[in-house]
Amino acid sequence: MSTFKLDQNQAALILTLDTNGEMFVDVIGQEMPSLSKEICEAIALKLINESDFQDEVLVWTSDVPVEAAPTCDTLESATTQKYLKHR
Repeated sequence: MSTFKLDQNQAALILTLDTNGEMFVDVIGQEMPSLSKEICEAIALKLINESDFQDEVLVWTSDVPVEAAPTCDTLESATTQKYLKHR
């Protein structure tokens, strides 16, 4: 795994697909609230919870038929899970 440092105004959305096609979504950012982190968290929630959004993203990113695309319902980051549960 690569290591990188984010500035205070940066956040990252990390998507991982395992060998079974299950998607794991991680949001990484500073502990303090920031617009960039909130945007990443909103995108993560949409990827996890909205199949229409998943389909739209897959249509733009691959030749895989939407019906065959994996769905995702997992947040990997404990910090993100805790934060999103309190929203």
